Amino acid sequence: MTEAGADPDAVSRSGRIREAGSGTADAVQHAASVFEEELAAGLAGAEQLQRRFSADQRIDPEELQALTQRFRSDGHDVIEALAEQIGDAGSQETRALARRFTADAHSLVDTFANLVNLAPDIVNRLMADRRGQASGENPGDGDS
Repeated sequence: MTEAGADPDAVSRSGRIREAGSGTADAVQHAASVFEEELAAGLAGAEQLQRRFSADQRIDPEELQALTQRFRSDGHDVIEALAEQIGDAGSQETRALARRFTADAHSLVDTFANLVNLAPDIVNRLMADRRGQASGENPGDGDS
């Protein structure tokens, strides 16, 4: 023990832990910043898709799929970056938790993206039925 009563090894460990925590926080902030930039670009694409839908009353499945793929890819990248930081910073329990978080988060991103990819067909059919009703046709009489 030193004069102040602190164990030098404990002080050294405490400093390393603080540095690791600071490094982790910096890495998480950087990952969040990059994700925010990518999200902004994705939102611009979504807004363009929305404007086109408002004008054409239909969704281009390929355009939506490209947008969804970007979301899926960016989401998986952010999940991996955060999971690495969490896993590197902690105990065996923390690493196990990070692995479970990673698996659940990847599943969530994929499920959301898969659901979004179903939208064009549903929306386009609804819009075709709506146009058919407006022109006096029976719904469902269109090309199916």
